[in-house]
Amino acid sequence: MPVDAASTLYRECSLRLKRIAIGGLLTLLCQVASAQTPVAEDLVQPAKKGQNTSDVKTENHGVYVALRGYGAIEDENNLIFDNSREIAGAVGYRFDPRWRVELEYSNRHSDIIGLNGASNASGESDVDTIGVHLFYDFRKGKKIRPFLGAGAGFLTRDVTFVGTADNDPSFVVSADDNYQDIYANFFAGSSYFLTDNFRLATGFEYVTGRDRNIRANFRDLPGINRSYNFYIGGRWFFKS
Repeated sequence: MPVDAASTLYRECSLRLKRIAIGGLLTLLCQVASAQTPVAEDLVQPAKKGQNTSDVKTENHGVYVALRGYGAIEDENNLIFDNSREIAGAVGYRFDPRWRVELEYSNRHSDIIGLNGASNASGESDVDTIGVHLFYDFRKGKKIRPFLGAGAGFLTRDVTFVGTADNDPSFVVSADDNYQDIYANFFAGSSYFLTDNFRLATGFEYVTGRDRNIRANFRDLPGINRSYNFYIGGRWFFKS
């Protein structure tokens, strides 16, 4: 299959997946909005006969703060990355034993160590995001609770690099671009009940933005903007 045809097919598939993901998120939000407010008895999962009661935990409702540290694997055609990393902070609210929502800010930084046609190019990519994420926690009342999440928001990206073309060392390749866009992300991970007010968490996040060209001095570089992040973090609940 020609490269251009394969690229077009990939972008069409990516666009369809994004539409499906956004539709699923909207459906999820509608379900949450229609859910009834839980009663106090729902906060604790009753112990079954013969079960170790130390594994049955009260899940705090209310406001919490979260901090996550990421390692990131950037994935974008034309650019080659290294030392990708991300850190994020959030304010969240648990409104149900299984549901919680967060408003999160994050910064993702990557070193650019080359690009197609200019393997000695170097530079940096910085992405700042702010978005709303919704999580569903499984195994109500347990110390270890797997979770799934999804969200969307806005991003600002700065990309700079400079180098020489592989086939013509006298030709300088450079870019200094900045743009704003939207993103969608998906989470999978697990939380651990450490104390009444503190949870440890580890997980995986997939982030994707719309395909955007990067303005360079010789031509626009077609961009596929996505990242695979793995993280460890914590959530601190405020005492009632």
